[in-house]
Amino acid sequence: MPILQQQPPEIEATKQIIAASLDPPQDLEYPHAPLPARRSNALMPLVLWSLSLLLGLLMLLVRSPINAPEFEQLTQYMCDPLPRLPNLGNRFQSYQLILRCRAGDHAYVFHSTCGDHTIMYYKNRAATYESTQRFVIALACIVILVSAMGLTRKIRQTIRAKRTQ
Repeated sequence: MPILQQQPPEIEATKQIIAASLDPPQDLEYPHAPLPARRSNALMPLVLWSLSLLLGLLMLLVRSPINAPEFEQLTQYMCDPLPRLPNLGNRFQSYQLILRCRAGDHAYVFHSTCGDHTIMYYKNRAATYESTQRFVIALACIVILVSAMGLTRKIRQTIRAKRTQ
């Protein structure tokens, strides 16, 4: 009496069964389903990249004088005096402070003195002014570079999308 062993099913038939079970049944799909939410307004990112490029250019243009003016070029004028101190007891306390300031073209005070005492040193204020100018210029260049790259990328995507349609 021969012993019958089960033969393994064919590999191709198994692959077809697995592939058929992965597809959803056709009768459960809704034929008028809306498109996926992936489609967005293509013009809006283009406008935002353009505005950021404009912002970077404006930041760069506003910071025109990078270096502080020379001390001799500064305009000297009398600053507003400090407010009077209140009366303490029977003594009237008032300080006659005459502040002399030296400012540049944009009313940025670089040097301030009261009599023989220096309140703000030109050297320190000029260094602060120049470092602030350089920081804003570097930031503007970064904004311009990033927005130009984003704008270029967005324009390429728009052109590529129009070609495929």
